[in-house]
Amino acid sequence: MCCFRRGERGTTLPKRPGWRGRGGTLGVLLGLAVCPLWAQTPKGGWATFQDASRRLGIIGCVWEDTSQLFTNATQRIRFQNGQKRAEVNGVTVWMNHPPEGVTSNTWRIAVRDLDFLSLAILPDTEAEKPKNLHVLLDPGHGGMDVGAVSEAPFLQEKAFSLAMANRLGPLLEKAGFTVSYTRTNDVALSLSQRAAMAKTVKADLLISLHANHAANTKAVGFETYVVPPSGYSGTANGSRRNAWRPGNNNDFQSTLLGFAVQRQFCASQTNRVDRGLKRASYYVLRETSCPAVLIEFGFLSNSGEAGEMLAETWQEAHAQLVADAVTRYAKRIEALDGAVAEKREADRKANEAWRAKLAQRNAAKRDAGQVATQPSKRPSSSGGVPQRLAAPFPLAPFPSNDDHDEPAAQPPPPRPVAVERGTNTAPLVVGRLIDFYMKENPDK
Repeated sequence: MCCFRRGERGTTLPKRPGWRGRGGTLGVLLGLAVCPLWAQTPKGGWATFQDASRRLGIIGCVWEDTSQLFTNATQRIRFQNGQKRAEVNGVTVWMNHPPEGVTSNTWRIAVRDLDFLSLAILPDTEAEKPKNLHVLLDPGHGGMDVGAVSEAPFLQEKAFSLAMANRLGPLLEKAGFTVSYTRTNDVALSLSQRAAMAKTVKADLLISLHANHAANTKAVGFETYVVPPSGYSGTANGSRRNAWRPGNNNDFQSTLLGFAVQRQFCASQTNRVDRGLKRASYYVLRETSCPAVLIEFGFLSNSGEAGEMLAETWQEAHAQLVADAVTRYAKRIEALDGAVAEKREADRKANEAWRAKLAQRNAAKRDAGQVATQPSKRPSSSGGVPQRLAAPFPLAPFPSNDDHDEPAAQPPPPRPVAVERGTNTAPLVVGRLIDFYMKENPDK
């Protein structure tokens, strides 16, 4: 169950006695209404250490006080206790949900994170030739929107991002890719225009180019963003912990490209700070019709890093790194598409089988309820003519928010419930919550 923690929005969890009164119950219901119900359990469930070992091919484990190091012949993955930040083959990758546990019997990882690792990040199967792709380059900001600004040396983000696009485009064309641009001069574009352009030109990839900025002028380093899977918040420190976000169907492909970019940066720049592959529900990542990444090349708020970013040699080198990452992606995308298609088909069949199982259980319970309440015969008050008793209202399955929920042992009669739906919220069955929290249960 989700609850507020001290320091979040100035709200604290009520003391236990307050939960038993009507005021305490109302507070709990309101808290549940604004907090996602899956805040503590990752959407998609958990995978055990044994599951992870099998899917990742783990053959060596080192259990430390604050981290766990998993290895095989070619891979090294280090997870931090209770943190989303992990290290995969020397590259910082932010998980969607922090792993839990400190021994092989208790350790577990979110199934979604295990999927991304086993399908999009770790496989090294490559085609001999890269797939021919249409890449849409998106220089951030433009026009009146200057973006981040470095005063000394003077550099505006809108100018830097356009310069990077102009250097990256020819390199991609030289590698055999088709290239389009959201802008080629100093004009302002809305986020919706940028996302729509990907569909208009039928792009296979969108790469949004940016420079970073922070109040802390000592902040430095590079980071790459991709969209979170549906139902998860952003992964970086400072992201709203319980915020639910929609995703899209390209999250595996975007992860493959994002990791390729971050990997290229890490492999060639040992003296720069690796801020990691992160997830954020930015509009151009979420609403674009194709896989998309957003690259933050460095911090204009740091004068030293801004000076490096202004140099033409720096820009040329980093444009080449991105071009190499796209080539790596293009050699691996067909293998990933096949693996993802197989996974989704297996998930579909499993869901259909589970729905059929639930339907059989519910039908059996309805039949059992009808047998138990067969009409009896008794003399009537007017001459002993048998009188039929009214049968109870047919029982219906208990409403569920998840196809994998077990049905209730004794489902109650159906009652009107208020169902809240919205773009950024999952259905919230208010009637079910009220039934639960209005029970006289001193242990809750």
